[in-house]
Amino acid sequence: MGAPAIDLLTHLTRPAVGAPEGALVLLHGRGTDERDLLPLADALDPERRLVAVTPRAPWSFPGQPGVAVDFAHQARERLLAAHVDPLYRETPGMGHTIDPAFVPQLRDWLAARTPAPA
Repeated sequence: MGAPAIDLLTHLTRPAVGAPEGALVLLHGRGTDERDLLPLADALDPERRLVAVTPRAPWSFPGQPGVAVDFAHQARERLLAAHVDPLYRETPGMGHTIDPAFVPQLRDWLAARTPAPA
């Protein structure tokens, strides 16, 4: 049997404490690599219930410009048209990054979708 599919990608893994209750896969845009989002795993899952993986996206090449915000707007519109309600926030002037003020809301959103076992 071949290697697991994740092993075919350059990635970092943050293990769960104990048996994982799920997985948190953090993807990013251009101009970054697998190290950029790994610290976010602890902010979103401080109890470490989930195994977190940050694969380097195949389109990620350091030095390339980020994805234009219009791409995000178009993606959101397509999801809404498909009756999917994405959690989308945009902070004017913030650039291509995650607004730290949004992390608590994102953590709550994730916790609501990955409830602890009874």
